[in-house]
Amino acid sequence: MPSRIDTSALFSAYREQQGTRATRRKVELAEAAAKRRAAIEQVKRIGRTKRAAIKLLGGGPVVKRLNYALAARRPPRPPLPRLSPPTGGNGAHCVAQFPARVE
Repeated sequence: MPSRIDTSALFSAYREQQGTRATRRKVELAEAAAKRRAAIEQVKRIGRTKRAAIKLLGGGPVVKRLNYALAARRPPRPPLPRLSPPTGGNGAHCVAQFPARVE
């Protein structure tokens, strides 16, 4: 049984949305790939710079080995922030305070 409502406009709007979604996805994927390539190139450039610096320093095999070990070290992590006790109250944060007993 055919519908009395014309759905061709609705279907064309749906197709248009699908087309714009597909093109937007292609653009986003291309941007992500470019960002990934740039990040890889940056890492390669840093590695080439480190190797060139070690080569310029010269020295024997032991010195080169030490220089490569120093260059491969990661910088130390910053210390974790210290947690401070909650503010407010009378200082008893974990112990329940009851009024003194009067007899």
